[in-house]
Amino acid sequence: MEYKIMGGHFSKKEYEKAIREADNNREIEEKFRKIAQEKILPNEGFEDIETPGKTQSVPFDFIAMKDRKLALIEMKGSQDDFRYSKKDQYSRLLKVKEALEEDKTKQIKPSLFLLQINLEYGVYQILTKQFYDLIFQEIKEMIKKQPDLGSKQTIQPSLDAIDEYRKKYKL
Repeated sequence: MEYKIMGGHFSKKEYEKAIREADNNREIEEKFRKIAQEKILPNEGFEDIETPGKTQSVPFDFIAMKDRKLALIEMKGSQDDFRYSKKDQYSRLLKVKEALEEDKTKQIKPSLFLLQINLEYGVYQILTKQFYDLIFQEIKEMIKKQPDLGSKQTIQPSLDAIDEYRKKYKL
C-alpha cells in the first residue's frame, strides 16, 4: 500500500535562532507549533486552526478544517530529521477516531494528518490517511497482544477538545 505525502519548504530564518536558544523542550515545541500554525498549515489549505486546550494527554496538536472536513493533526518537529509518534500515541489517536466514528449522534469521520517539520532544511511533510491506515493496521495487531496499549491516559480530553471546536465553529 502506498500513501500520499504533502510537503514543502518554509523560511526558517525567523525561527531558527529562537529554537536554538530555547531553554527547554516545551519552549522548542511552542516554536515549532508557531511555525505550523502560522506558515505551514494555512499554506496547505487548513483553516480555522486551533490547538486543543489540555495537550498533555491529547494525541494531536491541532484541530482544523481541511476540504470542509474536521482534521486532527499531530506535529513532530525536529532540528535535523523527521520524527514519528510513539505507539501509545498512535493507539490513543486510533481510539479517538473510533470513538468519533462510532458515536451515531456526532457522525464524525475525522481526517488525520502527521505534520513533520525539519528545521535544518526548512522543509516539512504531511502524511495523510493512507499512512494512518497502515499504522493503525499494526496498532490493532499490537492491541490484540497488549490490550492496555495507550490506555494509561484517557481519551476524554481529546473528545472534549473536539466538542469545543465543533461548538465554536458550529459543526
